[in-house]
Amino acid sequence: VTLPADVVGECNEDISAVELPSPDIISSIFLEQDQELCISGCDISQFYNRLQAPSEVIRLLGMPRIKASLLGLSSKSGHLVPCLTCIPMGATFAVALAQAVTSSILRSNGMNVPRAYRSLIDTQLSQGTKVPLVYIDDVNILGTDADQVNRERDVARESLESAKLPT
Repeated sequence: VTLPADVVGECNEDISAVELPSPDIISSIFLEQDQELCISGCDISQFYNRLQAPSEVIRLLGMPRIKASLLGLSSKSGHLVPCLTCIPMGATFAVALAQAVTSSILRSNGMNVPRAYRSLIDTQLSQGTKVPLVYIDDVNILGTDADQVNRERDVARESLESAKLPT
């Protein structure tokens, strides 16, 4: 995954905490009495395995050294130090990076993705409104019309797959 400039800028900001959704955010949405809340989504397959770690970080992600012969590498002598080459899942930086990459791809394909779930608090969803939300490598579409929500999910899926990120 090649990082667009806006993602790099977003990730260079302070990422000591990542804002993730909680049930209180969804429960704070206001709907008219006769409306239903429709939600649809998609998930990027094996996303963390696709985020290449920066070369200067790979050595820091080293495992304990192991004899090459124990790995069946008889042509090598001595010890090897296995290293992770992708960003480890769960690290704050990895979560922020994954969320920023997903959001950037969707924005570059014309989807109006809010920067944060918190922007949903006290949101009034009127008839025909749809909101795409990114949760790390998941895209959720909230709205009042199931067909419209599913169409927007399909747009998100096509956008991600065009960036070679299968859903």
